[in-house]
Amino acid sequence: VVSSPEHAVMAAQSIGYPLVIKPVDGGKGVDVWPGIANESALIPIARRFAAESRPMLLQSHFAGDGYRLLVVDGRFVAAARLIPASVVGDGDKSVAQLIEETNADPNRGRGFSRLRCVIELDESMNFLVADQGLNLSDIPAAGRRVWLKKTSNIHTGGTAEDVTDIIHPDNKFIAERASRKVGLRVAGVDFLTTDITRSWRETGGGICEINRSPGLRPHWNADPDRDVVGPI
Repeated sequence: VVSSPEHAVMAAQSIGYPLVIKPVDGGKGVDVWPGIANESALIPIARRFAAESRPMLLQSHFAGDGYRLLVVDGRFVAAARLIPASVVGDGDKSVAQLIEETNADPNRGRGFSRLRCVIELDESMNFLVADQGLNLSDIPAAGRRVWLKKTSNIHTGGTAEDVTDIIHPDNKFIAERASRKVGLRVAGVDFLTTDITRSWRETGGGICEINRSPGLRPHWNADPDRDVVGPI
């Protein structure tokens, strides 16, 4: 935990790049900046948080996708791969128009009012779209996917796919063990890896956080027919 750009730079030297910076008081993937590669990228973000008097949390960045693993009474129940918000070009509409079209889905809303959330425009989206050689007014080629968020939370407009039947046993076990260690009967374990079908011992990665009151929307988006309520 750091409170100033200078402190952030010192901590980053200890942790090592790439890293993730996020506000301590945040949640739902909002204001999370992953993949910070160097000091010049870190300082402007740290300055913004410091100007708002918001303490920052720095973490190691694990490559790969984010997964929500549900554990109930120490036993693995389900796994969902979290997919960041994106749009696919049709050769006719701009990125902004594609976002508006996506947000028109009746299954999308704000907060917890719908199964999915609308995709909100923010500063990080502009940076990410620019990294792909576009801006919001550009028209992407038909079939081209444009990523809009680096974080894959449902709350930031993401979706999910079910991977319960293909997750490696080692990855199930580490989620079960972690939830037991912290004493949670119901736990949503956020797991990061490049390949959920292979052991974390081979691929690296690991646990980002453990949620003591996990939302079930990742699993409902991934496979509405999979029963994640019954075990709870």
